[in-house]
Amino acid sequence: MGEWAVTLEAGAIRPGSVTFVVHNRGTHVHGFRVRSDSSGSGGRSLDVRTERIPPGGEATLTLTLPAGAYRVDCFVEEAGVGEHDALGMRTQLVVRDDAPLATVQPPAPPTGPVPAPTVSIQGFAFAPEVLQVSAGIAVVWTNNDPAPHTVTAEDRSFDSGILTTSQTFRRVFDAPGTFLYQCSLHPTMKGRVEVTR
Repeated sequence: MGEWAVTLEAGAIRPGSVTFVVHNRGTHVHGFRVRSDSSGSGGRSLDVRTERIPPGGEATLTLTLPAGAYRVDCFVEEAGVGEHDALGMRTQLVVRDDAPLATVQPPAPPTGPVPAPTVSIQGFAFAPEVLQVSAGIAVVWTNNDPAPHTVTAEDRSFDSGILTTSQTFRRVFDAPGTFLYQCSLHPTMKGRVEVTR
């Protein structure tokens, strides 16, 4: 769930017990409801809902659903916003004997090179100020300020030299540890790279 949609992993399932694990990925409080359509569920009326789910929260709802058609929506009505289902937070679930069996697909491995973590030099600061990476990963700094800056290790183990606007500096961190750095031209600008195994 999120503003303003309800998305199911499958639009059709087989009759029997089903557990909905509902994630609120929105910024508003939402609620998950399953209702039988007038034509579905063998004439039985169904209206089951979770508690209200805060932003970032999760709820679980387990039901036994006979064959039929069901409306799935957000039941929340919010002052100044309106009924969430009327804003698009609704969909349909069909329960039928010939629905395909759900299978969990493992995530596809990433293709191509993994992009390097980046640090932006902007507003006379390093962002993020603290960066955590695994050993063997390259970090790229980009100067997005009109003023020149450097990326200089406090122990002098690395130094970018002067970077003008849009110039970058890249360094691979091979060993675990904490690496403190600053801009040698503006020593109040400080950053840290934390390298793990």
